[in-house]
This record gives sequence, structure tokens and C-alpha cells, in this order.
Amino acid sequence: MKKTLIKFLLFAITAIMFAACGEGTETISPDNHFDVNGKSYTLTTGVVDDNGTDDYITYREYNITLASSDSENPKNSISFYLFSTSTTKIADGTYSLGYYSAGKFSYPTIQFNIAYDQTNTRISGSVLTSSDIDYDYDNTITVSTKGDDKIYNFDLQYIKDSVTYKIQGSYEGALQAGWGYILK
Repeated sequence: MKKTLIKFLLFAITAIMFAACGEGTETISPDNHFDVNGKSYTLTTGVVDDNGTDDYITYREYNITLASSDSENPKNSISFYLFSTSTTKIADGTYSLGYYSAGKFSYPTIQFNIAYDQTNTRISGSVLTSSDIDYDYDNTITVSTKGDDKIYNFDLQYIKDSVTYKIQGSYEGALQAGWGYILK
């Protein structure tokens, strides 16, 4: 009886040690999302189009789309043009709202809770475009690097139909090269 109890205790301790060792090796995926007035919407993929440099080679233009799926019609997404301070890559830094100048971003579009019919026509949901952006707010997108990934943090504000929409969130990961989503 005593030997059986000792064997059981040794087995239980070994099992607990293996289980505890496994906990530290899990990969924790980043919390990619954006919040609209505190309600969270998930982002799972990112696409970037490199549009090259301007005529005077003072910035490089990127069209970036972060979305809830890699389909043509994602339920949630944020897209914008980013004018990098580097002419060869997406440079780290804080980008402010502006047009065609290094260190700026433009045409930010947010869509959330979008539903489509069988012909891929948007039938419900909300879309906020650059015509709704609050130009009195300090709208920013901050880019940083973590290993091989870029981190995009956004802090935006829109006003549409007398309602203020506060957009905050982040996306961490590598972006796929390719044509960005066209919002219908």
C-alpha cells in the first residue's frame, strides 16, 4: 500500500511539473483590435500596398488596411495612407493627419459591423470616412517595431450626424503585400 501511494505521488508530481513547464511556452497573440466609443472590434490581418516615393523622393507612400478577415468584404476594418519619413520602408514614429508630406497619414476610413448580401453589396453597418474626421482633434497613428513585426497604434476622432466617434486601438504583426481592400 505504501509503495502504491509513493508511486502515485511521484506520478502526480511529475504530471504537475510537465503541465507547469508547458504553460510558459505558449505563444500569446497580440490583441489586435480597434474600439469605437469603448466597443471593441477585432482585427486579424493586414495588407500593405507600396505606392513608391513622391517626385522629389521626400517620402514613401503606403496604403494600409487592417481588417477582421482576409476576404474582399471584411466585417471590420481600418484603412489609411501613410507617408513614411523613410523613402525605403515604413519608418517608426508618430504620424499626424495631413496630406502628401513625410510623417503624415491621410484618408482614414473605419468600417464596423458591416454585413453584405449575396451580391457583396453592403446592407448594414457603419462607415466613417475622411470627410467625417474631426480636424480639431489631434489624430495620430504611431508606428513602432517589435522584432520582425510592426505595431500600429491609432487614436482618431470622427464626427458624423452630430455624433462623436472616438477610435482607439492597435495592430501588431507583419503586413501582407498586395492590393488593399476597396470599401464598397
